[in-house]
Amino acid sequence: MDANERGTEMNFAIIDETSQSAVGTTSFYRVVPEHKRLEVGKSWLGAAYRRTHINTAAKYLLLNHAFETLLANRVELNTDARNVLSQRAMERLGAVCDGVLRCHTIMRDGFVRDTMNYSFTMNDWPATKIRLRSLLETRIS
Repeated sequence: MDANERGTEMNFAIIDETSQSAVGTTSFYRVVPEHKRLEVGKSWLGAAYRRTHINTAAKYLLLNHAFETLLANRVELNTDARNVLSQRAMERLGAVCDGVLRCHTIMRDGFVRDTMNYSFTMNDWPATKIRLRSLLETRIS
């Protein structure tokens, strides 16, 4: 049984509405139903689509699904502490930096990285939802 069948991971394609082309992927993983917690991750977006409204729209849809369908209490996002661009993107979305997980992950090359931990909570969601909708309306118009 794979992670999708177990419900510990959910994978999604990101489709550009204009071209109807797949432009990226994203997922929920480390889904912990008993704690109503999950992590957004394993995201990839084609170079031409980075820093566009598409990432914001994809994250809005993920968060909406997490909080309004799955009834999550907490949605986490993690990134390598060296990846400042990802950290800024998370902050632009309204994620709260909860701190640094020191010596958290051993990379393929053996480097022991620190991980920046960000989150949204069910208490954050109403204001975050309004903010993301406003961002999307501004960026698309």
